[in-house]
Amino acid sequence: MSTAQPPTPIATQNTAPLQLYLIAQQRVWMRVTVDGRVAFEGRALPGDAYTYSGNQSIELFTSNGAAVEAYFNQEYLGKLGEDAEVVRLSFTEAGMRTPTPSPTLTPTSTPRSTPTERMESP
Repeated sequence: MSTAQPPTPIATQNTAPLQLYLIAQQRVWMRVTVDGRVAFEGRALPGDAYTYSGNQSIELFTSNGAAVEAYFNQEYLGKLGEDAEVVRLSFTEAGMRTPTPSPTLTPTSTPRSTPTERMESP
């Protein structure tokens, strides 16, 4: 059995330093943000291919990493995760990375004491 790498996809139509080529292998929801602007958000169908190029960053957020194969700057990355694994990746000139989640502080209010009603027996 051969473990040959799939052929490299057709290059994008410009010379931006960041090139991301995605191929949906299954029905999948994804959002792609290029240089801070949402370029795609929705469902991709099996066989759909998407090409994105940017100057600073490309971010991918998907509901199923196993459903998406990717090439970054003409390098085959393969499937981006396991079945049903939520994947969030950031692509920059330094390469691909998984953003570190940062906690969001949410204010909590102090519970107020409420008067207790007394029930009189009849």
